Amino acid sequence: MVGTLVAILNNVSLNIALPVIMRDIQVERYSTIQWLTTINMLVSGVLIPTSAYFVTKFKSHQVFITAMSIFTAGTMLAIFVPNFPLLLLARAIQAAGTAILMPLLMNVLLATVSREKRGMALGINGLIYMMAPVIGPLLSGFIVDRFGWRMIFVMIALLAIIALALAVWKLENVLEQRETSIDFFSVVLSSVSFTSILLGFGNASVHGWTDITVYGVILVGLLALVFFVIRQCKIEKPLLDLSVYKYSMFALSSVIAIILALILYAPMMLMPIYLQNIQGYTTFQSGLISLPGTLVMALAMPFTGWLYDKVGARPLAIIGFSMIGVASYFLSLLSLETAATNIMIWLIVRGLGVALVMSPVQTNGLNQLPNHLNPSGTAVNGTIQQVSGAIGTAIFVTLKTHYSEARTTELMNEVQLQLGSPLSDAVQDEIARQAGVDAINFTFLIGVVLTVLAIILSIFIKKPVYHEEKAVVVDIENVG
Repeated sequence: MVGTLVAILNNVSLNIALPVIMRDIQVERYSTIQWLTTINMLVSGVLIPTSAYFVTKFKSHQVFITAMSIFTAGTMLAIFVPNFPLLLLARAIQAAGTAILMPLLMNVLLATVSREKRGMALGINGLIYMMAPVIGPLLSGFIVDRFGWRMIFVMIALLAIIALALAVWKLENVLEQRETSIDFFSVVLSSVSFTSILLGFGNASVHGWTDITVYGVILVGLLALVFFVIRQCKIEKPLLDLSVYKYSMFALSSVIAIILALILYAPMMLMPIYLQNIQGYTTFQSGLISLPGTLVMALAMPFTGWLYDKVGARPLAIIGFSMIGVASYFLSLLSLETAATNIMIWLIVRGLGVALVMSPVQTNGLNQLPNHLNPSGTAVNGTIQQVSGAIGTAIFVTLKTHYSEARTTELMNEVQLQLGSPLSDAVQDEIARQAGVDAINFTFLIGVVLTVLAIILSIFIKKPVYHEEKAVVVDIENVG
């Protein structure tokens, strides 16, 4: 949990610093700088499918120490890089370690906690996942304002070294090992698929949807995805065991998790833009505004796990998504002067809604799987969450960029018509700010539509029927 907390802290700490990094290393477009966050989800989406192989074949403490060492190496590189491409490479190396850490933690929990207590255990696990968004923006804002953004990686490197030392000292092997193999052609197909789809959606913010570098690359990715799924269904030892989708509640939880990832990741990217570039808050101040919502979300995680053990996932999911929808609607009404207290209130409501949904829905799906499918179920969950989060972020940033540009042109034409004279720089800046607000409001409205879909799907959640593995009894006397 300590190691995973450090890895997730690394992911969320940079979000709030992106506007500062953008200016410091002279990146012109926000759709470019956001790749520093997207690359983590992309690499995780590519590598998480391999996690079932690693946690099955190797001892858990060996896997952890290796993954943590890779993460630390990437962090050390990020401290000294002089430009954007090398910083992107460092983030990719970090993500290669993170991609194994998160499913490893989930498999350890599933192996050591009984089904009757998994709701609470996964709620505590959710607390670890949410502590990073609580600590990260605030600590990152303080560090960036006083010492610069590189000091974030110095802090993460020190924490990673502590986690490594703890692992060498205390971590024991708790997972059962068995001989297994990995299908490298499936790894290639999944890499081509996820990378192409994400690149296509990311390019749309620059080239537009009609450019071949957008729709052509997306089509290549979708074609590779089709071949990937077909291969997983045919080979004896698939990279991702898609037989987990034979279990209805797991399949439903996966679809809901995709929607939640789309709703969750995009505002995390866009809110710092609004608070810093439009409202003019410092990095630390924007972290303070985000703090109450993430704190409530983190503290509620263990409680929602306990509630799941008592009442099940359906009522929690319906209530949680309803709260997310209401909060998203009011966050779609932002203006140039929206009070920080109003933003904090709706971020709190939204955070509590996420807490009610995240752990219960995931636990409900995993509880239907037999034990031997736990690594596959964890790998599938991690993959779809990372890939859908990455694609969702690219789509939302693209929509925000295009909407903002179109809205800027529209407002300038309106004002020009009213004034009948060329617009001053001050007026143009004000129009650009208003267009940016309108674009962010538009993305939150899309979030409202997604929550309505999620509420409808949540109605079909049922308490899973656990499929117990049957032992094979052999009558020794009659053998042969």
